[in-house]
Amino acid sequence: MNGELPYEVEIEILRGRAQNRHRVVAAPVYLIGAAADCDLVLADPRIPDVHTYLYVTPHGVSLRHLGFEPDLEIDGSTTEYAQLHDGQRFRLGQAYEFRIHIRSTSGRNDSKRILRLDTAHHRASAPNAEFGHETVYALLAEVRTRLRSEPTFRTGNRPASPPTIRQILLQSALVRARTSA
Repeated sequence: MNGELPYEVEIEILRGRAQNRHRVVAAPVYLIGAAADCDLVLADPRIPDVHTYLYVTPHGVSLRHLGFEPDLEIDGSTTEYAQLHDGQRFRLGQAYEFRIHIRSTSGRNDSKRILRLDTAHHRASAPNAEFGHETVYALLAEVRTRLRSEPTFRTGNRPASPPTIRQILLQSALVRARTSA
């Protein structure tokens, strides 16, 4: 993707406390949860550190629930995964509701047109999409395992702050890239 996302993606917060009701998705993986280093932080003890993530590829924008309470609902149906289209709503339990906005960033004159992504076409044309989700899911599982197994962090004789989820994800991704090369 050459560092640029194929779509302009924005999350509009419809229900839930927020100073800024519109959030730009500026990376291919956008984490939603209670951890301070998530892209969208939900300061709620009922929300796990990483609850859900958006995944932006040349083939579309998808949303993956990582299986923790509260449930993820998209257009009123509980789900674990969905290919999203512009204007679609999703909810995390009863407390949070969002609307996704997706616009093409192609070089054509109509670069601001709204996309209606066809899920069946996405599955047929992007057989590797699930591989990306599996990779991210495995990285997040590694993060959870490392955070549980490293209760004390020290630098010399003084305590240090634990690594952030983003730092662990980056480190795990680099290790995977080196071992697969």
